[in-house]
Amino acid sequence: MNRNVRSLLQQYVDPNIEIIKQRSGLLTLHIKQGQLPDFIIKRFEDIKLLALIGSDSTVMKLIPNFIEELLINILVSVKTSIRKEFYSNQRKIEEMSAKKIYADLKDMNVLTEQDIEFCDSYFGQSNVRNKEIHNKEIRIFESLGGIDLIDPDTGERKRAEQGVVDLIKSSPALLRSLNHNDRVSRVQFEMIRLFAFIMNNASSLSKLNNLPDKDMEAFLASQPKSTKILMKLLNKQPPSKVEKAIKENPEINSYQRVGNDSFELEYKSEKSAAEASLYFLPVTNGQFKMKPIE
Repeated sequence: MNRNVRSLLQQYVDPNIEIIKQRSGLLTLHIKQGQLPDFIIKRFEDIKLLALIGSDSTVMKLIPNFIEELLINILVSVKTSIRKEFYSNQRKIEEMSAKKIYADLKDMNVLTEQDIEFCDSYFGQSNVRNKEIHNKEIRIFESLGGIDLIDPDTGERKRAEQGVVDLIKSSPALLRSLNHNDRVSRVQFEMIRLFAFIMNNASSLSKLNNLPDKDMEAFLASQPKSTKILMKLLNKQPPSKVEKAIKENPEINSYQRVGNDSFELEYKSEKSAAEASLYFLPVTNGQFKMKPIE
């Protein structure tokens, strides 16, 4: 084994083996290549790696920034229909505040209730971003008149004695080790919620991989459209995998199985078969046919 690789393992992996064992379930949070833009997959994998080796404080600083980036790209996807529009929309939306982007997406009914609950914890009243990202621990503790200490085994919360409070306030190391919001002790849960948020919006985010050019847009516009589309699987594609993708598509109102290899999809608005196909390309590698139902 290369000496540098061995040194890396000794310094960062070996001391955290027990944490890695406890958090091995995070390894199941996997996004397939091609399912979403590569930069989203890479960012998520980077944060997941840090969570696996116990870099909790860093993870909790990265998650809000990543959520903001995801919100930007979801709004870009909603507002972009062809490739030529992408750059100008991306730059314009990047200049907006995260709260404004989030508010716009809520107004458009793009986000699910689960998404809103998750984002509210970072951009809403609970304001985790301020508590953990902008280092306002002293103000938080002073406003409480004391510090709550949490039993790591039972989770019971107890008010610290005044002497302990004074000691912590006078010690930067002790103060920084505490977390009033109790989020750092829930890194695994936050990673699961982050993964769910990404997958809930996979349709919008994957659209960025398949933006048509002007000629393709003209072709799509010329195709017959319907709110009902029949999807037939080819080459024995697993129906359960496709059914999961159908359930995750926010543009689909309802669906029903037709035989062993087909689904009848009912969309919220009219679509051509080609438009409807874009969402399912990463899931099936193109092994399906779609046609509007009269």
